Amino acid sequence: MALTESNAKRASLRLQQSILAALTGSTDTPPTDLVYSSVVITEAVAGVASLGKGATGEVVRLHALGVTMRDQGTVEIKSSSDAGATASIDLITGPITLGAGGGIQIPFNADPRGALTTIVDEYMSIVFSTAGGDGYAIISKGAA
Repeated sequence: MALTESNAKRASLRLQQSILAALTGSTDTPPTDLVYSSVVITEAVAGVASLGKGATGEVVRLHALGVTMRDQGTVEIKSSSDAGATASIDLITGPITLGAGGGIQIPFNADPRGALTTIVDEYMSIVFSTAGGDGYAIISKGAA
């Protein structure tokens, strides 16, 4: 049987899914109907920039992030039950200390699972602990 281009692509996709399942312990098929949203981040001083919350039963996935600090400070990305990231907080990242003008860059990740994901029914927030920052995020929302 000849290996056509479409058969080769299907075989490659199955191999990639098998490798991903072996690495993550997951056999879930990633969603393919994603709608991306961009979020502008502008925090003049220490505070919380909420990136959004999915509908009931959904998660928020971060696909890209670019943040530049206004002054030296600490940044954390959190999953929380409220937009202010004060109740039922689950850290997605630990504290990241940056100098003035320093930043975080997560290049666009086209994987439907995103680079970072919240817990179901929670907000994704960026918390500026000691100084503000500016930037953008690209997110999607969907079933876990």
